[in-house]
Amino acid sequence: MSKQKQIVIVESSPTDMLAKISIVLRRRGYKTILIYLSGNAETEFYKKAYDLTILFKGKFLKVTLKNIPKICLYLIKKSPTIIKNLFLIKKLKPYLIIGRANPNWLCFIFKNMFKNYPFVYFPYDIRSFVYGDLQEALKDNIPKFEINAERYCFEKSHGIIHKGHEEELNFLDPNFFGRKVNIKAPILHFPPYCLNDLTCKINPNKLSKKDKEIHLILAGYMDIDDPSWCNLIKEILDQKIHMHFYGKTANLSDEELDNRIGNSELRKLFNNKYLHLHRAVKQEELPNEISKYDFGVIFYHPNNTKKNITMCSANKLASYLEAGLPFICFKNYEYMTEIGKSYGIGISIDSNNLKNLKTILNELDYRKLIKNVEKARVDFEINNHIKRMEAFFADTIKFKYSKQKKIF
Repeated sequence: MSKQKQIVIVESSPTDMLAKISIVLRRRGYKTILIYLSGNAETEFYKKAYDLTILFKGKFLKVTLKNIPKICLYLIKKSPTIIKNLFLIKKLKPYLIIGRANPNWLCFIFKNMFKNYPFVYFPYDIRSFVYGDLQEALKDNIPKFEINAERYCFEKSHGIIHKGHEEELNFLDPNFFGRKVNIKAPILHFPPYCLNDLTCKINPNKLSKKDKEIHLILAGYMDIDDPSWCNLIKEILDQKIHMHFYGKTANLSDEELDNRIGNSELRKLFNNKYLHLHRAVKQEELPNEISKYDFGVIFYHPNNTKKNITMCSANKLASYLEAGLPFICFKNYEYMTEIGKSYGIGISIDSNNLKNLKTILNELDYRKLIKNVEKARVDFEINNHIKRMEAFFADTIKFKYSKQKKIF
């Protein structure tokens, strides 16, 4: 293998955020390697991010007694791929490994597989924040070992990256885990940042300039099966505001996604001329594609006060900034509200006031918002933060080997 420092990234399916980080690291002389279970990392965007990709072509099956025979048969069927990939992995000599959750069991496995190397845990979505208590998680069929794996990774990893609010790790609930989570490793707060390659010029040719109507964009996850979420969308459409959706679920093909949307609660709104469903576009094409709209939208559950909502960062924020768009979110998204207010690039509203959205948007100084977006893009450019990450890598490695000396 190359003498370049190897950064190995482990994911269930490839994410754009880690691909952006990898593109910058690769340009700084690192060799970047992606190990993933499913999805597609063969697009041009991902080819720019990774020197090598190792795909297990996995299928997610719930680990239950009933499913054990299926899992065993599946593993036997996939054994040639598994064996081949394990040989490839054995040849790696990582400078550092980044394991991205969810699922946490995947990070647990690879931390122990690479036990002689520094391991960074990246709880991309902190699973314990989704639930009010342990019983709620168990009722939702989250296995106890998955919950234990989250606590294990927080406590036993040599470094932790998180992308939500800077203080979010202070809210890990000891009642959920059975005791206080004791984090000793270095921590890096690293929200979703913009990649200069994707950032486009502010688009003066807005659709709204032609039809004198407001156009909103929601990129990514859509809560299409939730009647209350669909009612929120209807409330926007009823104000004669255009809603454009570029939805994509990583584990679904375009055909599967079409079928899912067509059989969802959202189908009731298909005849509304202000609703626009678009094909998901490649990450490298997304900013230019959506730059013709007026605002990006970040909202799902307007009254949810769980930490996965209030403390979270939205990956779509980076895409909106790359496209030159201000954003709208609900007030319960505290971290997004904080970013929007501090940079002057977004507004947050109460769901009870959604019926007045058109009036609120028409009263905004849009030119000022756009100027603030241009300024914020400088602060959110990933190249301006990558040295912080490299310093964190150095601290992680130091922590790993100083810990080893104490043990032995």
